[in-house]
Amino acid sequence: MKKLLILQTHAIQYYAPIYCELTARGNIDVVVAYLTDSGAREYFDPGFNRMVKWDIDLLTGYRSQVMEPGKELSNTGFWGRNSRELLSILKSEKPDYILLYGYSSFMNWRAWWYAWRAGIKILYTSDSNARIDIFESMVKLAAKRVVVSTFFSKVSHFLYPSEANAEYLLKYGAAQDRMKWSPFAIDVARFSEAHSVTTKEYDFVWIGKFIECKRCEDYLRALENITSEGIEFRALLVGDGPCRDEIVKVAKNLIEQGSLDIRGFANQSEVPKLLTASDTLVFTCDNESYGLVATEAAASGCALVVADTIGCVGKNGSAQPGGNALIYSVGSIIELTNCLRKCLENRGLVTAMQSASMCIAAEHDIDKAAAIIESVINSQNIEDSEPADC
Repeated sequence: MKKLLILQTHAIQYYAPIYCELTARGNIDVVVAYLTDSGAREYFDPGFNRMVKWDIDLLTGYRSQVMEPGKELSNTGFWGRNSRELLSILKSEKPDYILLYGYSSFMNWRAWWYAWRAGIKILYTSDSNARIDIFESMVKLAAKRVVVSTFFSKVSHFLYPSEANAEYLLKYGAAQDRMKWSPFAIDVARFSEAHSVTTKEYDFVWIGKFIECKRCEDYLRALENITSEGIEFRALLVGDGPCRDEIVKVAKNLIEQGSLDIRGFANQSEVPKLLTASDTLVFTCDNESYGLVATEAAASGCALVVADTIGCVGKNGSAQPGGNALIYSVGSIIELTNCLRKCLENRGLVTAMQSASMCIAAEHDIDKAAAIIESVINSQNIEDSEPADC
């Protein structure tokens, strides 16, 4: 049986279910090497501006090692994301493949170098988004192209979750014949089960960190426009962060009118219930690599309204134009207002998008991702790894 060593900075709530699924299937030997146990224990999240402790188990169901228990990731940067223990783990585990998430840590470059010299194949994935990469300076992009293309030159297989990510990989020298679509997967059952028992209380929901790039105020401004037209609705705002006071101030009139409910940080066990209580997720952001909340919302039976630069938008993503999602130009309050109005005035459209969401979510489940990873490692061909049409 071939061994896959997965290298991660810390335990992440989105990835742990895939490691459990790979382990349970028993077709490859899986071990995850974490730089730190941050994520599996309480830690400070600057985006939420608070201490966070996820209420789902992130370390059970698969074999893992933690190189630097207690290490904090905040302000570590490229050079700080590294451990003296890395080489000893690589030497003792003797993997056939190493799965690397991105290239923006010294730890990943050291693993890349070791794998290249030891003849270990490198499997690479990330959520890098070519749509937001365009905002970098020409000088920075030129230097980046040299560095990233060097890293990509030694990668055996690339797993891309979206069209935006595929464009990014090709832009920096990834060979197309070494690229395979693999969903940025979630545990769909955790969300679809909540969908079966929850009534729809809200027309719209926005959920995320209260930071500038998330553009939460765009959502609130669009809701104000709808209110000024005399259209009734119920909306929900979920999150926390450094911009909370400003956001609450902007939302004041909507709250007083009874159109908007606002609540704070929601832990993992609460998110499915909040999503399934809403007809439509509104996803505003100008710097979102992929946006797994869209996949979670799709699995929860929501229609989607999504900004066009977000990585999950596209025929391979979880927000599919003409299917389960209405797409608007990021930052355009007018276009966003039009989308929200359309959802309120055309119930049949929303119902059709919700049905499409459930179909799309099924293609972004952890079993789909696990099967594709196994096919690469065991040199098996999957005739068409792209998601089925919904």
